[in-house]
Formats: sequence, C-alpha cells, structure tokens
Amino acid sequence: MRCRDDRAAGAYPAFDAGRLNFARWLHDQKRNDDAETILREGLPNAARPSDLYQALALLLAEQGKLSEAVQELAKALILLPSNTRLLQLRAVLRKKQQVPGKP
Repeated sequence: MRCRDDRAAGAYPAFDAGRLNFARWLHDQKRNDDAETILREGLPNAARPSDLYQALALLLAEQGKLSEAVQELAKALILLPSNTRLLQLRAVLRKKQQVPGKP
C-alpha cells in the first residue's frame, strides 16, 4: 500500500536522502506505518539500501518490533559487514531482545 503523501519519493525513487528525510518527517508526525512503507518501497531502487535498512531497523525497534528490526539490520550488514555503527546497533538490539520489559 502506498503512502498518500509520497509523490516526491515516487518521483525520484533512487533519491535515498529525500526518502529518509520524508520517513523521518512521517515518524515525527506519528505516522510510523507510512514511514515504514516509504522506507520499504525505496529499497528496490535505492542507491544505498543499507541506509534505508538501518532507518527501517531503528523505526521497528522504536515500535518494539525487535525481531523485525534485527532482520532488517542483518540485511544492511550483508551490504556493509564491517560497518561499526551497524555492528553496535545490532549488539544493542540483541541485548534488548534478551531483557524483557525494558524499553
């Protein structure tokens, strides 16, 4: 399902920065489902899909969807296996998965 406000993102499908900024704006507006849609729809044409996977992982983690977040982050790590920021984020998410009831 396409987000109703994604005309700009659709006009330039490989413009990752615009898509990331739009997803952040949607998140700020408490429209996380739309933000998730924008990120997922951008993945097939992304110039740097690892950035979109990382943003998607963070969005999902914030919603408490830790298993999904770890899966999306794993996709980013396939593309950038030695990226220390991604590795640190994966460690944090895995630790959160092990501690039930912690935000």
